Amino acid sequence: RGFGPRLERFADSGFRVWVAPGTSGWNSFVGRHDNARANILDAVEAAVGHGAEGMLNTEWGDNGHMQPPFATLPALAYGGATSWCREANGDLDDADLCASIDLHLLADPAGATAEAMVTLATVEDTLAVRAVNGAPFFYSWVGTGFDLDAGPPSLPNLGPALDQVARAEQLLDDARPDVGDGAQLLAETRLSAAMVRHGLHRMAADAGESVIPPDDLARDADELRERHRRMWLARSRPGGLEDSVAKMTVP
Repeated sequence: RGFGPRLERFADSGFRVWVAPGTSGWNSFVGRHDNARANILDAVEAAVGHGAEGMLNTEWGDNGHMQPPFATLPALAYGGATSWCREANGDLDDADLCASIDLHLLADPAGATAEAMVTLATVEDTLAVRAVNGAPFFYSWVGTGFDLDAGPPSLPNLGPALDQVARAEQLLDDARPDVGDGAQLLAETRLSAAMVRHGLHRMAADAGESVIPPDDLARDADELRERHRRMWLARSRPGGLEDSVAKMTVP
């Protein structure tokens, strides 16, 4: 039902309220850009309509916090733009959003980093398979303890989804973010792209359409676990790391 019907009851009661939409980074490796935009815009419009005092853009780490900081950045930028001025920025297209991120947040003269991020964060839409509160390629090999099977993949869309991951990686070859953690950010983005690719291959294997031998998939999973460990420790304390790696349950 969105934010409006819920917010209306709080507003009628006289409570001072804020809205708190999410960035949709969780359960995805790379973010879910279109889902985040719709969620944030709905929250902002409801907040304006019901006199809320502000907006808090939230990010969560469900099931091992597999997404690095880049997966949150486009949604945070969009949330900042729309909460500051919905009329001017609510319909901001992705090209302008990416250009703003590269200019003001990442200082990328090539203008490629943010586009790579959004390209990865829209693979789910190309795949055209919906899952509960996350991306299907995430659930294909990360254990959650819940039955969240998205169902069989749309096989004609698996190829385009894999091609989209490859296009994002090509953009990363050109990317030059001139920020202190730029090299780390690119390394994390490449790892997340590899995790999405692995998930897509798992979906293909589950549908009996994989071209990757099982032993190669298993070796790839082992390598991704080790890369995940290294990327985690480059930014974060070790608490939670082994729990996160243990979520990558498919051999």
